[in-house]
Amino acid sequence: MSLLNDMLRDLSTQVQGSAHAHNPHEQDALTKAAVDHGRAELQSSGLFRPAGFPWLLTLTTFLLVLVVLWLLRPWIVASFQAPIDEPAVVSDSSGIPLAMVDHEVAAEAADAESSAPTDTGGELQEQGEPATDITQQVQHQRDIDNLLAQARQALARDRLTSPFEDNAYRYYQQILSLDATNPLAQQGILQLAERYLAMAQRQYHQDNVEEARALIARAQLVAPAYEPVQHFASLLLESPGASVAGAVSEASKSANQESSPAVAAPVEKSVSIQEPFAAQSHSPVNDNMPAHLSVAPNPQWQDTQQVEQARRLWTAGQTTIAVTQLEQFVASNPQTSELSSWQLLDFYVQQENREQLALSISAMPALNPAERDYFQARLALLEGDGQQALNLLERHPATAQGEHYRALLAGLYQKHVQYAKAAQSYKALLETFGEKPAYWLGYALALDAMDERTGALRAYQRLAEYSDLQVEVRDYIQQRIAALRG
Repeated sequence: MSLLNDMLRDLSTQVQGSAHAHNPHEQDALTKAAVDHGRAELQSSGLFRPAGFPWLLTLTTFLLVLVVLWLLRPWIVASFQAPIDEPAVVSDSSGIPLAMVDHEVAAEAADAESSAPTDTGGELQEQGEPATDITQQVQHQRDIDNLLAQARQALARDRLTSPFEDNAYRYYQQILSLDATNPLAQQGILQLAERYLAMAQRQYHQDNVEEARALIARAQLVAPAYEPVQHFASLLLESPGASVAGAVSEASKSANQESSPAVAAPVEKSVSIQEPFAAQSHSPVNDNMPAHLSVAPNPQWQDTQQVEQARRLWTAGQTTIAVTQLEQFVASNPQTSELSSWQLLDFYVQQENREQLALSISAMPALNPAERDYFQARLALLEGDGQQALNLLERHPATAQGEHYRALLAGLYQKHVQYAKAAQSYKALLETFGEKPAYWLGYALALDAMDERTGALRAYQRLAEYSDLQVEVRDYIQQRIAALRG
């Protein structure tokens, strides 16, 4: 550029100098000649090019644009493939729309999803079922494995049928309720029977026949159809003394009391002076439980479980649910729901539901006649007819009945001023079912009423040893002790 400027400057100087020496025409000619000479010099130097046609620049620009568009083609195509007139859809793994940006379309998609199994003939449902079934099967097997482990631990600790919350027989029964043909549970129950059989044989060889009978009775309760147990039981039948059938009843009674808190009689912590017989056991009249246990799920065990659950609900204040569940169970198992039937009627008594109690007493085939009369007596007491209640209970031999039956009868003797019978009944309760504050109080009151001062004083003194008596009961006891000593 500096060279070009110098040449133009020299050219301009030459033109100006010539302008003074020539006329105008000569000046124009000289100027033109100088310009032509300058252009020629520029062209020869390569620093000047004549202007091209305008369309060349346009064509070049167009070609450049095409090249850029070709390079950007993948991104442009991808952006135009997405529909611009449809809302975005979020789908699950099966491709069914779950949510859309457009709320109206979302509602339609939700309706379509809920009706999809029906419209497609259940194809979508069938696709989801295998995974659900597999999950359930895995959980089912895991539950069984956990119960098997607990059963083995209980068996290793010689917890065969007791205590209730942790014994091998309970765990095996729970497994069979999940899988009725589970071979490990069946084998475990037979192992329990073999344990009892081995202990019974050992006692028998040591001349402890009664102990042997009690143990073989437990074995029969666990597996009554097990041939080795039946064979040894037949051998014991030939031995002098009580029958094995009687031992089975005693074992059933003992197992029921040890393994089921829903059947065992609770000890009352508070005692009323007016009604000492109110401390009753809530268990069936006949404590002897039928020996129909087998390796299959045990209906009697299910009956006990139902009662236990209902009592937990009742204690938690969910009385309506407890009653409803028992009603449903009794209705579906009328012949094998002795405990549930009894507990349901007892709930009606506690609710003072006389109408339902009256309707249900005769409609429960699992109850025996003594149990029906017992609840008829309680219904009579709700209606204020104590004498009718006493007459109903006296229909049956008291010694053949359960604790609650005999406790109610003893209290009615006391209430109807039959003190000798009351004292005899309370003494039998203490000897048979163990010492309880309510029985000591009833016994003391009966002896005191008959003016048997020595016996009444001892009974009051024994009762005073309990620490959980009501304040008014303790005050009354102290007053009677002071009076009898004086």
